[in-house]
Amino acid sequence: MQKDCALEDPLKISGGTQAHPWFQDVVWDRLYEMEAAFKPMVNGELDTQNFLKFDELDPPPARTGSGQSRKVLTSKDLSFVGYTFKNFDAIKGLRAGNEY
Repeated sequence: MQKDCALEDPLKISGGTQAHPWFQDVVWDRLYEMEAAFKPMVNGELDTQNFLKFDELDPPPARTGSGQSRKVLTSKDLSFVGYTFKNFDAIKGLRAGNEY
């Protein structure tokens, strides 16, 4: 079985991030042992005080006329943005050699 987008060590990307001049002083082999240069103060896992605040935007008006139309998302829809259904029973069956 071939690995999907997984690297043994994601920091060992040859010629990529490590080779960029911005990171020339980084000691990559000791990165996980080093103390962070900045440790933000947080009051819990949902604390966003360290992020910039932006004004909320009104959703764009519904499109009218000809051409391809897109549904305007409601607050109920936003709960499912990025959600993907996975049928774990089917996956277990494939591992066991069963076909559906």
